[in-house]
Amino acid sequence: MFTTESHGGDATWVVVERTESAIRYARFVPGRIAGTIAVRCEPGAADGETQVTVVYDVTSLGPDGAEFVQRLRDGYDAFLGSWREEIVAAL
Repeated sequence: MFTTESHGGDATWVVVERTESAIRYARFVPGRIAGTIAVRCEPGAADGETQVTVVYDVTSLGPDGAEFVQRLRDGYDAFLGSWREEIVAAL
């Protein structure tokens, strides 16, 4: 278990499943959202590449959460693209 700070409040994360190629977290922000995030990594098409699949399953716990869920739904591809850019830059 660990916590992170975000614009919507402090989030508590719990690892609920872990394998050699995947991990799934439960994430909870009181009064805002609760859900799971699943991340699976598989070899990519070329040497040194990794194909990553990320699935968010999020439920609103209030008005702020409903806005977050709608923004996530509307901008999901861009959201994941920004994570890709940050990870590649860090590597």
